[in-house]
Amino acid sequence: MTDARRITYVWIVLSAVTIVTWVLGHAEEGYGRGATTAVAMVVLAIAFIKVRLIIRQFMEVRSGPRWLRVFCDVWIVVLAGTIVATYLW
Repeated sequence: MTDARRITYVWIVLSAVTIVTWVLGHAEEGYGRGATTAVAMVVLAIAFIKVRLIIRQFMEVRSGPRWLRVFCDVWIVVLAGTIVATYLW
């Protein structure tokens, strides 16, 4: 797959997922507290998947050295864990 085609596919996925998270965020108004937390966790999970796609594809980390790919993945996991823990606290 060419780089241009791969980036186009990633852009389409990112756009579609952005629409899904927007719909989820606006649909939660009628839910109870437990469902709101579940929706927030889903939206956060999708956000971190988007962060990984952007870092890997658009910041060229995908073709970088292994230590950089590992560092970026660890950074995303630590950041995600910190935000989720703070939200649930």
